[in-house]
Amino acid sequence: MKSHYLLHNFFAAISVMFGLGVFAASCANIESKPSKVELLSRHETVAKFMGTSYHRCMGMTSLCPDKCGHSGTIATFKIKEYLGYDKLGKYGDEKTDKIIFMIENNLKQRKIPENIRKVVNSLEAGDEVELSWDHVYITHDGSSFPERPVRKLKKRSVENLATRQVTDLMK
Repeated sequence: MKSHYLLHNFFAAISVMFGLGVFAASCANIESKPSKVELLSRHETVAKFMGTSYHRCMGMTSLCPDKCGHSGTIATFKIKEYLGYDKLGKYGDEKTDKIIFMIENNLKQRKIPENIRKVVNSLEAGDEVELSWDHVYITHDGSSFPERPVRKLKKRSVENLATRQVTDLMK
């Protein structure tokens, strides 16, 4: 189980190092409650849905890429603006211009809540959304690891966009 978290940390670090934005993830494999959850940062944004694609794990374990659970369908969003941001811990994520999260891995394990999955499935590339997520540090069964659970994903309505554009013109 620890190798699962180490691989997740490795890929999250690589995605940030190479300017791929933040790779948000939720370890759906945790069956019991974590012993400690520390909120490091909170992000509330307006983002543009770029689409979904297949991510192939590039890990070097004997389970990679087909049996580790790190390959699967990902959703990518480009951040247009921040509505709110709080860095609550020393190691909290800074503001980013892109967020990527896994919808379902290649083992058919859902990685996001059903309500978030339904919204992703209803989106078309270019749709504008309200997207919020947290950066938390979890301690569970002697392992510590970061997660970036999506708290909110809501498609912005045409009326909302028109109001915003008129307001922007008045500035």
